[in-house]
Amino acid sequence: MLGVPIDNRRVFELGTGVGGNLISIANRIESGVGLDINNLFLYQARNLAWAFHADNVKFLWYDGITFPHLDKFDVIFSINVFERIPKNNALKILD
Repeated sequence: MLGVPIDNRRVFELGTGVGGNLISIANRIESGVGLDINNLFLYQARNLAWAFHADNVKFLWYDGITFPHLDKFDVIFSINVFERIPKNNALKILD
Protein backbone atom coordinates (compact mmCIF):
# COMPACT_ATOMS: atom_id res chain seq x y z
CA MET A 1 0.00 0.00 0.00
CA LEU A 2 2.61 2.55 1.03
CA GLY A 3 5.67 1.42 -0.92
CA VAL A 4 7.80 1.53 2.24
CA PRO A 5 8.55 -1.15 4.84
CA ILE A 6 5.80 -1.26 7.46
CA ASP A 7 6.34 -4.61 9.16
CA ASN A 8 6.70 -4.16 12.92
CA ARG A 9 6.77 -0.38 12.52
CA ARG A 10 4.96 2.42 14.38
CA VAL A 11 2.70 4.05 11.81
CA PHE A 12 0.89 7.40 11.82
CA GLU A 13 -1.84 8.52 9.42
CA LEU A 14 -3.04 12.12 9.17
CA GLY A 15 -6.63 12.28 7.96
CA THR A 16 -7.46 8.69 8.77
CA GLY A 17 -11.18 8.95 8.03
CA VAL A 18 -12.92 5.72 9.08
CA GLY A 19 -9.56 4.04 9.64
CA GLY A 20 -9.53 1.65 6.71
CA ASN A 21 -5.87 2.15 5.86
CA LEU A 22 -4.55 1.49 9.36
CA ILE A 23 -6.97 -1.32 10.08
CA SER A 24 -5.99 -3.07 6.85
CA ILE A 25 -2.31 -3.15 7.89
CA ALA A 26 -2.83 -3.65 11.65
CA ASN A 27 -1.69 -7.26 11.52
CA ARG A 28 1.68 -6.19 10.10
CA ILE A 29 2.53 -3.11 12.16
CA GLU A 30 3.65 -2.73 15.75
CA SER A 31 1.16 0.06 16.38
CA GLY A 32 -0.78 2.73 14.55
CA VAL A 33 -2.35 6.09 15.28
CA GLY A 34 -4.87 7.76 13.01
CA LEU A 35 -5.73 11.43 13.40
CA ASP A 36 -8.83 13.12 11.98
CA ILE A 37 -11.03 16.18 12.51
CA ASN A 38 -14.30 14.31 11.96
CA ASN A 39 -15.63 12.74 15.16
CA LEU A 40 -18.20 10.64 13.27
CA PHE A 41 -15.41 9.09 11.17
CA LEU A 42 -13.37 8.45 14.32
CA TYR A 43 -16.35 6.75 15.98
CA GLN A 44 -16.68 4.48 12.94
CA ALA A 45 -12.92 3.84 12.88
CA ARG A 46 -12.92 2.76 16.51
CA ASN A 47 -15.86 0.43 15.91
CA LEU A 48 -14.20 -1.09 12.85
CA ALA A 49 -10.93 -1.57 14.74
CA TRP A 50 -12.86 -3.39 17.47
CA ALA A 51 -14.74 -5.53 14.92
CA PHE A 52 -11.52 -6.54 13.17
CA HIS A 53 -9.57 -7.05 16.43
CA ALA A 54 -7.10 -4.32 15.46
CA ASP A 55 -6.16 -3.66 19.07
CA ASN A 56 -2.81 -2.09 18.15
CA VAL A 57 -4.33 0.95 16.41
CA LYS A 58 -6.01 3.96 17.96
CA PHE A 59 -7.83 6.92 16.51
CA LEU A 60 -7.60 10.46 17.85
CA TRP A 61 -9.40 13.73 17.22
CA TYR A 62 -7.52 16.73 15.82
CA ASP A 63 -8.97 20.24 15.62
CA GLY A 64 -7.14 21.01 12.39
CA ILE A 65 -4.98 23.70 13.98
CA THR A 66 -3.23 22.53 17.14
CA PHE A 67 -1.26 19.38 16.54
CA PRO A 68 -1.44 17.01 19.55
CA HIS A 69 1.67 15.69 21.28
CA LEU A 70 2.30 12.19 19.95
CA ASP A 71 4.95 9.50 20.29
CA LYS A 72 7.56 8.98 17.60
CA PHE A 73 6.69 7.04 14.46
CA ASP A 74 8.67 5.09 11.90
CA VAL A 75 6.21 5.71 9.04
CA ILE A 76 4.00 8.76 8.54
CA PHE A 77 1.52 9.04 5.70
CA SER A 78 -1.47 11.01 4.54
CA ILE A 79 -3.68 10.33 1.53
CA ASN A 80 -5.83 13.06 -0.07
CA VAL A 81 -5.59 15.39 2.92
CA PHE A 82 -3.09 18.20 2.37
CA GLU A 83 -5.00 19.69 -0.55
CA ARG A 84 -7.91 20.31 1.88
CA ILE A 85 -5.84 22.07 4.56
CA PRO A 86 -5.23 25.83 4.37
CA LYS A 87 -1.63 26.43 3.28
CA ASN A 88 -0.54 28.09 6.56
CA ASN A 89 -1.87 25.18 8.62
CA ALA A 90 -0.26 22.60 6.31
CA LEU A 91 3.11 24.31 6.69
CA LYS A 92 2.78 24.17 10.49
CA ILE A 93 2.09 20.42 10.32
CA LEU A 94 5.15 19.84 8.14
CA ASP A 95 7.35 21.98 10.37
